[in-house]
Amino acid sequence: MRLDDASHSSFKISEIRAAHIRAARALLDWSIEDLANRSGISISSIRRLESGETSSIRERTLVAIEAALTTNGVIFEKRGDIVSVATYFLGAAPRD
Repeated sequence: MRLDDASHSSFKISEIRAAHIRAARALLDWSIEDLANRSGISISSIRRLESGETSSIRERTLVAIEAALTTNGVIFEKRGDIVSVATYFLGAAPRD
């Protein structure tokens, strides 16, 4: 389930940072491998992104990662200049 466009009105996919992805994975109790499997993005690309190497990361990579995370309960919310990461359910998502 994704938030409606009104909730994401000021959030831009390019604002997702390494710390947001790591936090989202922690909230879901996912490994990098779990995120790779659910997003279709390679493990090496996710590792590069999470290490802060963003020069070679394409927008479609961020879109796929954001989609995998948000369809599994993660919310990216922007308030002012701060992007926060949360879940809309209690407890970790079940692992496959």
